Amino acid sequence: MATKLVFCGKKVNLPAVREQAFYLTTDTHEVYFGQNLYTEPVRFVPERETTPAQGVLYILPSGLGEVYDGSAWKTVIKPTVTTIEAGVTDEQIATAKAVKDYVDNLVTGGIGALGALAKKDEVTEIELGDDLKKKINDAAAQASTLVGEDASKSARAIAAEEVAKIVDGADASFDTLKEIADWISGHKTDAASMNSAIKALEAIVKGIGGEGEPATVVAYVTAAIDALKIGDYAKAADLTAAVARIADLESKVGVLNGGADVAGSVAKALADAKTYADGKAATAETNAKTYADGLAVNYDAKGSATTAETNAKAYADGLNTTMDGRVAAVETALEVGTF
Repeated sequence: MATKLVFCGKKVNLPAVREQAFYLTTDTHEVYFGQNLYTEPVRFVPERETTPAQGVLYILPSGLGEVYDGSAWKTVIKPTVTTIEAGVTDEQIATAKAVKDYVDNLVTGGIGALGALAKKDEVTEIELGDDLKKKINDAAAQASTLVGEDASKSARAIAAEEVAKIVDGADASFDTLKEIADWISGHKTDAASMNSAIKALEAIVKGIGGEGEPATVVAYVTAAIDALKIGDYAKAADLTAAVARIADLESKVGVLNGGADVAGSVAKALADAKTYADGKAATAETNAKTYADGLAVNYDAKGSATTAETNAKAYADGLNTTMDGRVAAVETALEVGTF
């Protein structure tokens, strides 16, 4: 068991073997509990942790630096790549060497003859003009050359063919304007039928849904029923049941009183209860007096009180001594030790 809970000192003096207590390094501001370091700000790991700590920067072999916020990983340092490939993303940072190799590749082969000029200390206007012109002309010729069946067609004809392909292959939901017009022509009476149905409904609910009135027939009838407050009245079946129960109670009270009236029965019951209670009270008083007299003769109250006081003092003194020891141990543990 540790004699102290907290120790402070410089890290150079940190004991190699430590107790189960907190060790605070005053120069590096680190916290140890026993042999374990609890303030490790950066951890180099081979793969993402499955049970990460919060507030710790984890560095993966790719250079990716992440911090776990309690629910998700947050990228703090983007990963680095040593070569710039076609699939490179904004989540990666290329090294200086990777950038240089990428540019060198473009200069030497990626832009044709212009790459050779880039290696020269000086380039004449004629050299630059001829090579640049050739590069542009070659690209334009390649883009404008028609191949196969398209070689003998005009741009207008090719465009018309492509539009026709799009229309023919369109989904059925993309109907043409003519198809829509044909459908409307074949359903001329639909709108008139709908209008007639609406007028019929209006006639049914005429007089309901006006200013300050319910909007539907059901709402109108419901409001009328609520206005009558039918729910506030007792049902006939409930009243019949209540009358039967009252008659049954009257019959039972009459039997208890020997057929007399209810008031007389209640008065008799109260009188009997008083007689019973008076008898019990008198008996209890006599028994209590007898018991008290026996105690007065056979029990020395003063001597017993003195003994009880002595025993209580001895017990309290023992508790106080034990508590003093425990408090002293706690005070020692709370003192900050040094190393």
